[in-house]
Amino acid sequence: MNIFINRLYSLAEWISKLAYLNVLWLLFTLFGLIVFGMMPSTVSMFTIIRKWLKGDADFPIFRTFSKVYKQEFLKSNIIGGILAVFYVMILIDLFYLNALKNFSIISILLYLFMFAVIMTTLYIFPVFVHYELNIFTVFKNSFLLMLINPFTNIVIILSLAITFYVMKILPALIVFYGASFPALSIMASCYMTFERLAKKKEIKSL
Repeated sequence: MNIFINRLYSLAEWISKLAYLNVLWLLFTLFGLIVFGMMPSTVSMFTIIRKWLKGDADFPIFRTFSKVYKQEFLKSNIIGGILAVFYVMILIDLFYLNALKNFSIISILLYLFMFAVIMTTLYIFPVFVHYELNIFTVFKNSFLLMLINPFTNIVIILSLAITFYVMKILPALIVFYGASFPALSIMASCYMTFERLAKKKEIKSL
């Protein structure tokens, strides 16, 4: 009975913390006029979720969020600018594919490019907050991790699909969990991958 109560309390705590984190993400995104606030807010959110996954719960959430937001404002926005270029390319590709009358090898290559960009983007934030890397290495490692971890890719895609389906049915949840819950799904999946890779590295070094 005590185990059930403890787990229920833990679940309620996660629900409340994720809601608070989502509100912070919205406020700080707006504070940066959306365009310049979204990337540092997202980095701050992933940083806090990573701390929770590591078992670190004894830290001030607002102060930590604000600190990371300020520290990573420039670097995260540079990454956001690079990502924006890639997504403009995706839009151009979609217009081109829409104009094509026949399916060809070019279509396949363009779809593979779009898939690679989207999946690499999902790894960007976990890699950014987990490792201390320069911008180029963040992109390179995110791309390589996406290539060598098909199982993690599937887990992320399924968890996001389920999340978006639930929020489509209950749109009110978007206000409190629209960013934080997808971030938790992505960070949890990637964190397990990071831990597994770290253990492999330790074994090889023995």
